[in-house]
Formats: sequence, structure tokens, C-alpha cells
Amino acid sequence: MPGIKSQPGYCYARMPVEPRGIKLGIVQSTGSGTISNLRRKKKVTRMRKRRLVPFVTLLIVALLANVALAAAVVTDVVVVGNATATPASVDQGGLTHVTVSFTATNGSVSSAQANNAWVEVPEKYVIGETGGVTATGTKRVYFPPGNYTQSPLILSTTITIEAHANAPTGAHTIALSVNCGSNVNINATIPSIFVDVTGSGLPPADPLKITAPADITFEGNTSGGAQNVPLGAPEVEGGTEPYDISNDAPNFFPLGTTIVTWTVTDADGTVATATQKVTVVDTTPPEILGAPDTWFVTVGASSAPLIALVSAVDIVDPNPVVTHDAPATFGPGEKIVKWTATDASGNFTEKTTVVTATYIVSGDVVITRIVKRGSTIPFKFSVSDVNGVVSDPAVIRSSKIAQLSQDGDLIGEAVELETSAGKSNINGWRYDANDGHFIWTWQSSRSAEPGDYVLVVELVCGTKVKFFFRLGK
Repeated sequence: MPGIKSQPGYCYARMPVEPRGIKLGIVQSTGSGTISNLRRKKKVTRMRKRRLVPFVTLLIVALLANVALAAAVVTDVVVVGNATATPASVDQGGLTHVTVSFTATNGSVSSAQANNAWVEVPEKYVIGETGGVTATGTKRVYFPPGNYTQSPLILSTTITIEAHANAPTGAHTIALSVNCGSNVNINATIPSIFVDVTGSGLPPADPLKITAPADITFEGNTSGGAQNVPLGAPEVEGGTEPYDISNDAPNFFPLGTTIVTWTVTDADGTVATATQKVTVVDTTPPEILGAPDTWFVTVGASSAPLIALVSAVDIVDPNPVVTHDAPATFGPGEKIVKWTATDASGNFTEKTTVVTATYIVSGDVVITRIVKRGSTIPFKFSVSDVNGVVSDPAVIRSSKIAQLSQDGDLIGEAVELETSAGKSNINGWRYDANDGHFIWTWQSSRSAEPGDYVLVVELVCGTKVKFFFRLGK
């Protein structure tokens, strides 16, 4: 045969194609051979090894180059979409599903690009109350690595079609949208579908309605009105959930009535409103501050210092008004002053102060010497008010005398001066301008019982002047 050489004991063939001139030897042994033949066999074996090693190395390099080239090449993937509605009609308020299929008929996707080889469609289309179509959500279909020119691939998913309970009946055209991955060129198209909405399904949804919380009356809790007013919660029915509920209530409600408008918007954009009346009232009276229960002054003292102590506070009215019936100056005795605090809403509260006005008295006398029965005893004392010494005997209301026990207690009740102990003019007090005193002289009776006595002089202001003396035998 051409290209075949024969020698005793073996043969080899030259291959028609020899990479880089390398010759591959094929050895066939017949018989046992001589030592010379064995040497020739070893020579042939070494030749075969030298020629095989470069060829295998070249083959591996070529294969690696082809793999690297295949990984770097990504061709456009052509995706053909198809969509059908099953069933082709949907009741008002019902659902149907669209099967969307994608057929990759050309191009390829590498492993490195697989995460970005996808087609994305909406998860749901809603046919609204006015017939408009709204897409919500997304669904993504991934294409695995592969050569789709040689092996086309079909992938599919489903899309939900929902019809509003009040959606217009009849045919509706839905143009299905599609998005593609960013790093691989995928051409995808989906034809529009036609869905017939019928009125034979669920009854139309009730009209959207909101009922505001009940009208409320709230007590004012801050200056001028109220804050943190608990309005309550409205009730919503009808329409399509979910609902968006809001109101226009202010943070501060003034005194009087405020209208709060409640608004609800359902999933279809339908809006309903209702109103609530919030009335803030002030029924809490003010509080009077600083008015004492009792007040002691000298006769003729001004009421101004007392009036200056008194004020009022109110929760809602920042300036409640305080009135009183106190005189400009206080006369002798007790005077009940009434205070009244009134707020802008007409609420009022009252408080009283008992004012006691007394004279300044000097001359209380304890007569230490023993007075003989039948002798004359002079009594005198002075009276002053805020303007000085008082000279009018009318300040003296009464004079009484009584005998005292050994313990100093009255024996019986004090009586008017005309007693068995002596007689005198009850109104016999006179004013001595020379020494500024009221003077009265009492003539004791010779038949008076010896012992200790007290003379009690009561002034018109209620003050009592006491004189203690002893009658001897």
C-alpha cells in the first residue's frame, strides 16, 4: 500500500493528515523475534511517544480556545409571545386567567448572562368601574443557558384578569405589556387579548358609603378651646377594598361647633364623604385664689390690701373677672365680703371672707387695792382707730358688772350696772379731752357683798374692756 513500509517483525503507517508534521507509528508484532528485533521494537515505541505528546497538547489547546470563544459569544434571542384568555369572558366582580407563552426560536444564552435573560409581565390586570385597565405587580420568566437556534424553548406563565363589580359589560381589549432583561437582547412581542365582561356573575357592589362617628360635645381643656378630642372611628361599606380613610380635623378645636369632614377612597378611586359635628363647651367655673377665710383689721382700715390678694384662674378663659362687695374702708364689727369670679362662658364661683374690724383699746385695769363698800370707783380707757383717738361715746355698746368666785369665775351672769352692788347711769360714760380717755364713775353700795368683781365694757366692734376690782367689808 502506498505510504506503508514493511520491515521484518513490524510495520507503521503514515497518516494522511499529520498535525505539524508529526507522524504516528502503528506497530504490530509477530512471533517472538530476536534480540535485534526487540531493540527495533523499543526504538519504535520511543518514536511513537515522541510523536504523540505534541499532538495531544495541541488538541487540548484547541479545545480550550473553542470553549472560551463559545462563552464570550451571546447572540440575540428572539422570543415570540402568545396569550390566550381562559375563559374568554369574565363576570362582573369575577376573575379569569391569561396563559402567556414565550418561544425562544433563535440565538443563545451563556451561563454568565443567564441571570439577565428574562421576560417580565404584569401579575394582574384590573378592568375598573369606568372600563379603564390597570396593571399591578410583576411576574418574571428566566431563560436558561442554551443555543435556541438549534433547540427552541417554550416557557409559559399566567396573568390574572379581574373585572370590577361595576365594570362595563361587553368586549374589552387588553394590550399586554412585556419587559426584557438588560444584558441580553431579547425581542419579545405579545398580541393583545379580548375579554368579554358579562353581567351574569356577582351582583354589583354596593355604592361606597362612609358614616362619620356620632356628633360629640367635649369640655374645653385648654385656653380658648380643646385639644386631643377623641373623634371616634367611621364606618365604611360598599365599594372595593382596601379603603383609604382620612379627615380634616384640626389639632385645636375652638369653643363652639366645628364641622369635621371624613373622606374614604376605595381601590377603584371612588370617593365618599360624611361630616361630624364637634362642639366644644366650657361649663367649668373659674377658681378663686388668694381669698382668706378671715381677715382682721383696725376700724377704718382700707380694703385695698385685701382686694389685692384675690385673683382667679380658668381652664378655657385666660382672663376671668373677679368682683366683690368689700367697702372702701371697714367699719367696726364683722363684715362678710363676697367674691365672685366669672369666665367668658358665664360660669362663676363664689367665696367669702369674714372681715373683723376692731378698735385699739388701752386702759384695761386690775384694781389691786381693796375698795370700801359705798365708795366711788372711777373707770377709764381710751379707744383709737386707724385715724387716731375716738371721742364719740357711741362706740360703747354696753357695760355690765358681775361678782367673781375665788377661782376667778363669774358668779352668775354679768348684769347691767344697775345692780344690788350699786347704781349708776348706764350711759354715764363721757370723753375727757384733756387726757384722751372715756371716764365713768361708779358708786358702790354699802350693802354690796364683799368680794372680787369685774366690769365688762363691750364696744360696738365687739371688743370687750374688762376692769377687775375688790370690794372690802
